[in-house]
Amino acid sequence: MTLRRSLMIAGVVASVVAVGLFVHRGWKQMQCERLRQACRAARVLGNWVELERLATAWSDLDSRAGDPILYAAEAAVGRQAIDRAAEYLGHIPDDDPRAVEALLQRVDMLFGDLARPFAAAETCERILALAPSCGPAHRRLIFFYAVTLQRTRVAEQARQAIAAGGDIPETYVYLVGSDWLTLSNTTRVTTRWLEHHPEEELFVVAAARGDVATRGLDGSIDDGGEGGEGDTEADTEDGSVRSTLHDQRLRVLLERFPRNPELLAYFLQTASTEGDIDEVTSLLARVPAACGDDNRFWRFKGWLHAAQGEAEEAQVAYGRALELNPFDFGSRHQLAEVRRTLGQTDSAAPEAALAAEGRALRRAILEQPDIASVPPAVLARVQRFIRDSGADRVADRLSARMGDAAHTQPRVPASLGGRP
Repeated sequence: MTLRRSLMIAGVVASVVAVGLFVHRGWKQMQCERLRQACRAARVLGNWVELERLATAWSDLDSRAGDPILYAAEAAVGRQAIDRAAEYLGHIPDDDPRAVEALLQRVDMLFGDLARPFAAAETCERILALAPSCGPAHRRLIFFYAVTLQRTRVAEQARQAIAAGGDIPETYVYLVGSDWLTLSNTTRVTTRWLEHHPEEELFVVAAARGDVATRGLDGSIDDGGEGGEGDTEADTEDGSVRSTLHDQRLRVLLERFPRNPELLAYFLQTASTEGDIDEVTSLLARVPAACGDDNRFWRFKGWLHAAQGEAEEAQVAYGRALELNPFDFGSRHQLAEVRRTLGQTDSAAPEAALAAEGRALRRAILEQPDIASVPPAVLARVQRFIRDSGADRVADRLSARMGDAAHTQPRVPASLGGRP
């Protein structure tokens, strides 16, 4: 066979293939259009069974199309099949202009009826990869971290939201309160999630710790010098009995989860308040290396150094705690004491004053009905506290957000609400 003949045959084959592809593409477009019209008709009639059948057939034919996915999800919702709806929405193409809104709907389904919070958090991360300034995704992630008492993640997510422009005034309340803020619905939310994930350590501990905090028995958020403020809010004898029972309950959990950061922080606070050097030493030895960026454990380390007469080492530990979290008023309070011991009275006084304001601000926040309802006067104090703590850019950002909030109030789903 000559080269010319071979080239002619190849050309004919290529032409036949091209025609075939053209015909197939035309047939596919006709089928997709037919299914589009049929989906519209089924939707108008509210025929959810037919709509889901048609939409899935359409999606099988064109996997990159967003319309059939949205139709299928709507049909699944109409059939009360929220699990299938969430599954459909998870397949929305990233380049579809409706992807962010569709994925936010999926997040609410996963956090809500489906009780799959980890999948919801992963979906929030996907949204933020597509739209880094998406405020609703930031808020849902912050809420997830707050309600599960992942305190360093609360602060980090709040900082990311601020940097990306996805913040609102309440973001700053979470930021300054990441150490001590426990939402009143922590137990209710995590207990519901426990029904679906009965062995999940995060939910087991959060449910128990949330119960302690909302009963006014939480001493883990004190400044480290006196008894926990939460204890003063409990009912005298009955409160002390309940406090003992809750401590016993948490002690059992600590035996089950001996390296859990939230439980360790709780008992470290108790031990340091009671002046128990041996217990603080023992508990600090259990702290996981991954908690090196948790300012609370540097605070307790500072306390231990101070209790052992190692003032300079204590000062270094408290300084590290404040590098990690400049809003840690407990570390500031104790740092002021150490500086007085070292004769640094001039620098001790400002630290003590700022610590006192941080503690008073905490009380003012905890008196509010929920995070979203913190009034402008308290937000102004938050803004001043942030600035006095050395975070000028964050303070400036909050000032701008407070101005925005005076004109618009973002809608936050009730499921994401939470009282401090």
